[in-house]
Amino acid sequence: YKIERQLEHFKEKDGIHSEVKKGVMSAIELFMWLQRNKEKGRVCVLDDADGIFKDENALAILKGALDTSDVRKISWTTASHLIESNGLDREFVYEGSMIFITNLNWRQQIAKGRGPMVDHMQALMTRVHYLDLKLHTER
Repeated sequence: YKIERQLEHFKEKDGIHSEVKKGVMSAIELFMWLQRNKEKGRVCVLDDADGIFKDENALAILKGALDTSDVRKISWTTASHLIESNGLDREFVYEGSMIFITNLNWRQQIAKGRGPMVDHMQALMTRVHYLDLKLHTER
């Protein structure tokens, strides 16, 4: 709620536009959503869409969107009628920003995990500002 209110404030003040997605999202939906919000000054907010952090394709897209290079090019090379039928390109440059709101403890998952998902999570951690509110118990 607080983030959404702050983004509304910045929309009025600085012309920043945001879009919030909550719940389930597939990798291709993430690709299309980011493409629709690719311009500088756009903020994509993922709120409790934790399933994408368990999908290797979605993590690859996020890594592209959050890359630290000057040009962040994201591609979808697997066949999909969804991209063409929505009038979107298979490749685009992402200049927007992202905010993740999640209950997942990324550091804990990385510390106890192994395999490709952990590698992707580690790569994401090098590309984000991670704020852990330490709300890991019922108390």
